[in-house]
Order: sequence, then C-alpha cells, then structure tokens
Amino acid sequence: MKWNPIVLTILIMTTAASPTRRVWAVSFGDDTAFLKSHTDLIVLSDEKGLAKVAVAPAWQGRVMTSTAGSDAGPSFGWINRELISSGKLAPHMNAFGGEDRFWMGPEGGQFSIFFAKGAKFEFADWFTPAVFDTLPYKVVHQSRDQAVFASAFTLTNYSGTQFEVAVNRVVRLLGERPGQRRGVAGDEHVVEAPAAESPVDGRPVARLVREPGLLDQRRCSRADGPEREVRTDRSTGA
Repeated sequence: MKWNPIVLTILIMTTAASPTRRVWAVSFGDDTAFLKSHTDLIVLSDEKGLAKVAVAPAWQGRVMTSTAGSDAGPSFGWINRELISSGKLAPHMNAFGGEDRFWMGPEGGQFSIFFAKGAKFEFADWFTPAVFDTLPYKVVHQSRDQAVFASAFTLTNYSGTQFEVAVNRVVRLLGERPGQRRGVAGDEHVVEAPAAESPVDGRPVARLVREPGLLDQRRCSRADGPEREVRTDRSTGA
C-alpha cells in the first residue's frame, strides 16, 4: 500500500458589504446565539465591531455566517437549523450550512475517497469522510480578527492508496478598503472577510498537479447575502 504526504494551503476571500435595502429575516446576533447554544463558536470582528464573522471549530473551522452591521445587522450565511437542532448525524453527509467549508475529493471513480475499496459505486455506499464532515479541527491561535485551525489525518482511496494529510486553516479579517462603493446609498466602504492561508509545519508547498490518483482540495460556499468575491488557492506538497 502506497502513501503520500499532502500539505494543503487554503486561500479564501469573501466580501461583506454594508447592509442593502433587502429585507432580512434573521440578524447576525440571532444566528450566532442559535449556534452558540449547540456548538462552540468563534466570532471575529473588525476594530469598529461592524464586520463580524462566525467560525465553528467543531465543523473544521467552517465560516458559518458573517455581517457588516454588527449583531443587529443581516446574517449573510445559510444555517441548517433543523439538522443542528436535531443533534443527529446523517450517514452520508451532514449539511450544517455555513458560508464556506473545507472539502476534498475525488468523490467518485477508482480514486474516490468516498467509497471504500470493493464497494459498489452506488449512493448507499457513498460516505463523506468524517475528517471534513463531522470531526473538529484544533484551534491553535485566536485573536480579535483571526483564528487558526489545524488537523492531521489519513485518507485511503478506493484503489488502496493511503495519504497522510495535514491541513492548516487561517481565517482572518482583511480590513477596510476606503473609497469603494457598491452603488447603494450609505455604502462607503467594503470590508473583506475572511481570508485563509499558509502551509503546515514549514513543509514545502507546491501547486496541485492534476495527475491520476491525487487528492484535490476544494471549497463549498453558499451565502444568502449580497454578492461576494471568492478566490481559492488549491495546492499540495509531496
């Protein structure tokens, strides 16, 4: 059985703007209060306390929601309150919600990490690895505007190749960009949040090469708020 060391670097940037004229049903404070009643939550903020980002260590440092209007402002993330409130875990995948989550593949084929060796390529045998579904990531650093998460684990694909994976996830607010507007009355700045980056343990990081059998790192993003800019850096080191 072969194994390959993998180091993943994640770069995430989303843009949160001042509240628009859209009517919002749930505030950031409402969503964070709900989340805190079910899991530990880290809330990052800018110096003014207006731009805020809620991050859940239990769900791999997932960005659950954000706002540009403090606790009373609109909550931009989608949160699956029904699943979280149930306290139950689904067998194939757990869609807790959130604006941005860490994800890996391939999901299907002979190099899949979602099918056990010898399993049929049917949904009944398709399972999301717990290491990026239900298992928590360790908080290694936390400040007002930044949180750092880490995890190390082993994955084996359908063909029997074993990978040793180290993930380092840094979520941070980037601050204001004065003078930029969205054309909405009252919008005088744009706050960018969050960003995630950096390699693990000083190991070399190389650009991901699309060779047969390699893992791929990706992000799944969803938001109910205004348009946002998203950039991803997908890389691996061997």
